[in-house]
Amino acid sequence: MKLIDFNKFAEDLCEKGAARSYEKPLGSGRIDLNQKGVYRHARFPEFPGDESYGNGPMVLARFEEDLPQELIKVQSQSISDALKIFMPPQQVARHMCTFIQSDFQDTAFYQTRLEEYAKRPINPKEEADFRQSWGSFSSGEYPKEELSCDYNKSHRLTGYRINYTLQELGIAKKVIDEKPEVLQTVCAFQAGCEDFLENLSEGVRQADIAGQEKKRMLDICKSLKDSWDTNNFLREMLPAMALAYHERDPSHTSESMPQDFNRGFEIAMNLGLFRNKEKAPRDSLNPGERSFSCPARATIGGVMARDGESLEAKPSDFGTMMGMIVKEIQKRKTPRSKVKLDETAKRSTSSSGCPFGHK
Repeated sequence: MKLIDFNKFAEDLCEKGAARSYEKPLGSGRIDLNQKGVYRHARFPEFPGDESYGNGPMVLARFEEDLPQELIKVQSQSISDALKIFMPPQQVARHMCTFIQSDFQDTAFYQTRLEEYAKRPINPKEEADFRQSWGSFSSGEYPKEELSCDYNKSHRLTGYRINYTLQELGIAKKVIDEKPEVLQTVCAFQAGCEDFLENLSEGVRQADIAGQEKKRMLDICKSLKDSWDTNNFLREMLPAMALAYHERDPSHTSESMPQDFNRGFEIAMNLGLFRNKEKAPRDSLNPGERSFSCPARATIGGVMARDGESLEAKPSDFGTMMGMIVKEIQKRKTPRSKVKLDETAKRSTSSSGCPFGHK
C-alpha cells in the first residue's frame, strides 16, 4: 500500500485554494455585530478554519452574552469547510490503515489518550455524587434512569451535554473492564486522526508553498489539531461503543466487535452527542432555548458513518475501520513502552496490505 505523500497533498490543497480567503466573509453584511448584547469578540470568519467559533453555549452560560444564530451557523460552516478540505475521509482512512499497521501503540498520541482515560475513567458512583451536588441544569434535566438502554431517538434525543444514564455508565464501565480493547480501539482511532494532522502539518512546512499561504495553512492545521487533542471524543463516544457491544452480547464473551462500532455510532447520534442546548437569558438577542451543533459532527460522520462517502463506497464503514483496529490490538499482547510527545512525528508507518483496497 502506498503511503500518503503529505508534501504533495499539502501542495495540492494549496492549489485548490485551501488557504484563500472567502471572496466575502461569511455572513458579512447580513448580521449586525454592533447591536446590544452581542458577544464582544464576535466576528465573521474570513477563511475556512478561521478561529472565530464563539462556542455559543459557553458564551451564554458564562458571559451572558449572545451570538446571533446566523453568526453561529457561518462560524460552524467555516470550521466544517476546513475539516472537509484538510481531513478528507478517503485520505484519513488511508492514513489510518498505515498508522494501525505500524507500532501505533508506541506513539505519544495513543499513550496520551490511554493516560487521560486512566486519570478520569468512567465512574458511575462519582458521576452520581456530582449530579446530586450540582443539581439539574437550567436548560434541562439529566437523562431519566427509566430510559436506560432505550436508544430510540425520539425518546432520548434531548441535545443536553450529559447524555448517558448512570445505569448505562455502569454497563459501559463493566464492558471496558472486561474488554479493554474497546477502550484501546477508540483511543487508536483518535490517535490516528491526530497523527494524520501532525503529518499534514509537517507536509505543509516542507512543501513548496508561499509564505503567507503556508502560515495560514499551518494555523488551520494547529486549530484542527487542538480540537482533536481533547478528551471530548473519547469521553462522549466510548460509552456508546461499550453499550453497543453489551446490547449484542450481554455475557461479554464474544471476540467479534466490528458491527458493534457501527451500532455504537448510531447510539451516539441518537443520544445527541456533539450537540448541545442552552437557554439564553431573557434579555439576550434570542431568549429561550437555543440549539448548538459541534462543527466537527458532520466530518466525524463522514469518516465514521456506514454510508459516508469515504473510500468511494468501498466496504469502508466505521465498523470496518474499527474492526481492523481491534484485530490488530487483539493480536498484540506485548505491552508497549511510552515515548515522549516530541518523538511522535519522527515515527514512520509500515506499508503492508490495506483492508480498504488502497494500493
